[in-house]
Parts: sequence; structure tokens; C-alpha cells
Amino acid sequence: MDRSLRRHEIVRHVCWLMALAATVALGRATVIDGESLSLIWPAAGVAVCWVLVSRGSARPWTVLAIGVVVAVGNGVSGASSGLVLGLVAANLTQTLIAAYALEQVVGHLRGCGGREPLVRVGDVGRILLVVLGACLPAALIGTATLALLDSPVSEMGALAWYGRNVIGLLCVVATWLLLLQARAESPNRLGAFVAACFGSRREGLPMRFAELALLLGLTLLPWAGIGTRPDDLLFVLLVLMIWAGLRFAAPAVVAYGLYSGTVGVGFTLADGPALRAIEDPVMLALHVQVVVAVTALTGLALALNRAERDAVVAELAATAREQEAEATKMARILDTVADGLIVIEPDGSISLSNRAARELLGVEDLTSVLTSEEYGLHAMDGKPVRDEDLPYRTALRGESFPARDYQVRRPSVPAGRVVAIGALPLPGEPVRALAHLRDVTAERRQHEALSSFAGVVAHDLINPIALVQGWAETIAVELEDGPLDPAIGAPMVERIQVGAHRMRSLIDDLLGYTLARDAQVLPQAVDVTALVEEIALLRESGPRRPIVQVEPRLVAWADRALVRQLIDNLVGNSIKYTDPDLRPVIAVTGRQQGSWVELRISDNGVGIPPDQREAVFTAFERGGTALSSGTGLGLAICKQIVERHHGTVHAEAGPHGTGTTIVVRLPRTPAAYDEPQGGAVKESVPAQRVAIS
Repeated sequence: MDRSLRRHEIVRHVCWLMALAATVALGRATVIDGESLSLIWPAAGVAVCWVLVSRGSARPWTVLAIGVVVAVGNGVSGASSGLVLGLVAANLTQTLIAAYALEQVVGHLRGCGGREPLVRVGDVGRILLVVLGACLPAALIGTATLALLDSPVSEMGALAWYGRNVIGLLCVVATWLLLLQARAESPNRLGAFVAACFGSRREGLPMRFAELALLLGLTLLPWAGIGTRPDDLLFVLLVLMIWAGLRFAAPAVVAYGLYSGTVGVGFTLADGPALRAIEDPVMLALHVQVVVAVTALTGLALALNRAERDAVVAELAATAREQEAEATKMARILDTVADGLIVIEPDGSISLSNRAARELLGVEDLTSVLTSEEYGLHAMDGKPVRDEDLPYRTALRGESFPARDYQVRRPSVPAGRVVAIGALPLPGEPVRALAHLRDVTAERRQHEALSSFAGVVAHDLINPIALVQGWAETIAVELEDGPLDPAIGAPMVERIQVGAHRMRSLIDDLLGYTLARDAQVLPQAVDVTALVEEIALLRESGPRRPIVQVEPRLVAWADRALVRQLIDNLVGNSIKYTDPDLRPVIAVTGRQQGSWVELRISDNGVGIPPDQREAVFTAFERGGTALSSGTGLGLAICKQIVERHHGTVHAEAGPHGTGTTIVVRLPRTPAAYDEPQGGAVKESVPAQRVAIS
């Protein structure tokens, strides 16, 4: 064992030894003249507490020390050796029985082997039963010893002996258990003292201490016979004890009971006026014990009732806080769920909804009854949904409703929304419904787009395939009649090549569209000016030989490969949609918009009609110009690339009212890549252009 720990144990046992010696001396000092009976015997409680704190091998030594102290204390006060032996036997029997029984009956309490505080009145009742049972053998041993020593004790004397042990043991053990709890609740001695006096209520401490001092002072008056008659003594002390029980903590109340009893014993020994009318010393002792017992138990019951009530209230408050915290946590979790959740009560009212549900239905407050008219629910054919056909109605009947698509048409949802709503019954009574909402607008639109996409692809592939197949069959027929004249076969082969080229162009554009949509974006600093120059050099060897003008020092934070595809498509479109009699002229300029860069690609082509400038970015839309050709995927690919960089793209008229200007907005810095679009436009002076012809 560690030396410091062993030293601490030794000091603790020495303190208990001194406390026992002091209480034995106090008890012997209250022996009634002519009787071998003490009015009080607090040593009974101190001995039990000492045994309870002694564990293992220390307990036998503690029992031996208790026997020695009791023997010495009684021997010094003049008791005969026979009486000393009897009193030692009585005290040890009482101590061992009480300690063992307390560990068995209330072993859950702090001080008796457990960790729980003494706050229940039921535990006090159990302690009282243990004390009553333990003190009975001691009283029998004591009275039998006196009888053997020719000093018989009357029945009332034996009862007084039994009563003083019961009161001493009960009050001291109860006080000790309550003080242990107060010490456990506070890390320092001052805090423990305040907790023992006032519990958890620490407000107005000076006034509370003044109140306690007043109570202690007033307790002297009835015992001194001031302002009360002897017959009123118990009533007045009960009033004071009720005051203590209602205002102070349980340890202070029990300690006050000991204080009141000690004061009573002192006035009794001093022949105080309160009990002067009682001449029989045994009856006087019984009277004092009854007064102390009734007041102490009353105060203890009141204090513990209040402590138990406070503990229940605190537990309920803690449970309420935990439930509130759990509800708040669940509400936050539900609000992070992308799908909408609504709990509907049997009367149709809504008891719970998350943020997604409110956003999907386009309402701020989702507490009223869910009706199709109020929330703008329509079937997919446009007809309003009858309230009795809503999904949650089926769930309230105990059946699950599989998800079905509904349209939400409300002023707060101007573009409309398609929501898949399903419902299922929640377990328990009464049956409630859980409605599940999921936004499927994008899925339905994508499904429609894929259907349209498949139709257009099939149409655009069938034509060149039919062309190739038709001319191939024609060549085969011609070859059946003999060698084919090159003058006749050459045009046929050329037409087959045209069809194959159209199929190849469509397939290439489809692959480009897919890559622009699905390829991983790896952003980095991209020199847009260098890319334009590179593309212009490659186009220079083509049949149209465009003139490309580009501003220097144009930089974006983007995927280099995708931006190259973007520029190449835009330059190619400008060349394709320029009158064959004109040489294409393309100007690429830029300006800074905060942390974004705006690129403007202008040409001298045929232009795009105003009513088609938005539609041309749709897949397979070729525009309504005389030069319309190709697959109609070029600008759709550009839009995919720009949107994957969180940017925007749109078409405008050319700078001089002719041709077209495509305006592209891309991130300019790494921080801008994840920023929402916006910010004030900061005009910049165009730099000198570099012409490539």
C-alpha cells in the first residue's frame, strides 16, 4: 500500500477513535443521579459508522478498539468491572448487528457499500427498522447484566435504555450518510458544508445563515421554559423542526435534531424549568427521548421528502433537457435529409415535417391539414387530386402506399415540380402516417430528354445509313451487269462517303457530348490565349482559313482538355455558320468579373435569330438559318462544359449588329471554382489583340 494512502487511513481511524471516545464521555456525563442510565448515547451511532468505513482486515481491529474505548470510558466513570464487561458486550453486539444489517438492507447507499444518496424516505424507514432490531439485543444484555449485579432495572428503565440507543444510533448514522452525500457533491470542504446546510439552493447565503442562527437561538427558549408551558414543549419543538425541515437540507435537519436533543439533555441535567414537573428520572429520560425522537424523525421525513421531490424534479428536468436535445438533434438530422418527411396524425393534422418537405411543397409553415387544393397537388395528367386519394389516407388505414408522381403547382413554385409521394403507417396506436416526398423533376425531364435524344439519334443515323445502303445496293446491281463505268460509279461512291461521313460526325459529336457530361474535371490554371492561338494555327490549313483575333493574358481556372474542346467547338461553329463568300473573322476578348472571367467569342457569320438564341444550346437544335447543318450537338457540348465549371453561357448579337457573340463565364481563381455565381462586374480595358491569319 502506498505510504501516503496508509498514512491517510491511519489518520482517519485515529479521528474515529477520538470521536468515539468523546461521545462515550458525553454519554457517561448524562447519567441520571441514582441510576446507571445515560440520557443520551451517541457513541452507539459513532461505533456503527466506524465499522462501516472499515473494510477487510481493518474491521476486526476496529471492533477491538471500540470495545476498549467503551470499557475505558465506563471504567473511568466508576462502573464496576462486571458492568463494564456487560456494557462492552451490549455495545459490540449492537454495533455488529447494525453494521451487518445496514450493508444488507441499504447496501446501495453511499457509506453502506453503494453509491446512491440517502434521499428516499423509504430508505430512512429501512434504517429505522435495522436500528430498532439491533438495539433490542443490546438493551436485553445491558438490563440482564444489571440484574446479575443486583442492580435490576425497571421495565420503564429498560425502555429508556433501549430508546436512548435507538435515538443515538439513528441520528448519528443518518447524519453521517447525509454528510457523505454532501461531501461527494462538492469538491471542497466549504462547498460540502454549504451543501449540507442548504442543498443546491445557494442564493442569498448570508440571509440563509442568519435564518439558521435564528432557528438555533429560538430552540433554546422552549427548553429553558421561556414563553412556553411544559405541556407545549413538544408542540413548539415540532414547529421549529418543521421550519428546519422545510428550509434546510437533510443533513442540517438531522444535525439540528441532535442539537435540539443535546440542548434538552443539558437543560434536563441542569434541572431546567421545561421538564421540572417530572420527578421520576426514568420518566424524565423517556420524555426527553420521545421529544427528541418525534422531532428528529419529523424533520428528517420532511427534509427527505423535499430532497426526494427535488431529485425527482431535477431528474424530470434532466430528462426533459435530454429529450429536447434529442428532439433538436433529430430535427437537425431530418433537416439535412434531401427527401421530404411528413408525419400525419389520425385527424389529418401534421405533427412533424422537415425542411425538404416544406421546400418541395413550396410552403414555409407545414402544420395545417394536408390537402391537394391548399398545396397545389395534381396528378400527372393535370387533374386535381381528390383528398381521399392522397397517399397518407391509405397509410392511416394501415396500408402502405407505393410512391407515385404528382405535380406541385403553386405560386411559390412557378416552374412547377414533379414530386414522388409515398406513405406508410407508423407502428403504435393510434395509427399515424409517414409520408415520403422526393423531387423527381430532374429525373422525369432527363427521361423525356433521353427519349427525345434517342429518337433524334435514331432519325439522324437512319438517313445516312439508308443513303449508304441504297447506293451500295445500286452499285451491286450495276456490277451484276458487268464492269462498272467509273463515270457512273464515282458519284455513287461519293454519296456513300458523304453518308459515312455524316454518321462519323454524329458519332464523334455524341462521344464529345458524353465526355463533356461525364469526364472528370481537373481544374488548373489554363492559358486561354495560348489555347485559342493553338486552335487557330490548326484551322489555318483548312479550306476557309479564318482570321482569329485574341486578347493576350486570358486565364481561367478550369480543365484544360474541356476548355480546349469548348474553344474548338465555338471557333468551328463560327466558321461553319459564315457565308461561303466571306472569310471568317473571329475575335476572342475577355474581361474580369470579380473572381470570374467573361470570354466573348464574336464572328461575322449569319447570326442567330433572337427567338432561337436560347434553344441553340439544346441537343440536336441546329437553328433556323440557311446554313444550318451538322448534328446540332456543338453548342450543347459547350453548355455542358461551362456548367460543369459552374459557369454560364449565352448567345448575343454580334458587336456591329451582325454575326453572333457567344458569352462564356468561367472561374478565374481556385477560390471561385466553388463559389456561387455572382459578383459585381469589373470592367477592364481590352488588351491589344493578336491577329492570326
